[in-house]
Amino acid sequence: MTYIIEKGIPVPKVEGRGRRGKYPFADMEPGDSVFFPGEVIKGKAYMAAMNHASGRDKRFVARRVRENDTAGIRIWRME
Repeated sequence: MTYIIEKGIPVPKVEGRGRRGKYPFADMEPGDSVFFPGEVIKGKAYMAAMNHASGRDKRFVARRVRENDTAGIRIWRME
């Protein structure tokens, strides 16, 4: 049997399967941001944003902030 190598055929997206992310980074557009209150969530949310951006044309920036007397982290999508 002969196999034909083809180029430019996109991989179809899997629908109805897979895990929906815990955080909303996939839905964010440049200029959007999200606030994560608390101390424990800071590292987890930041690492999730960096992992989401890895291999994509996306960039996120995080800053420690205090909003309404609650310490936390705000993450912005830059690109």
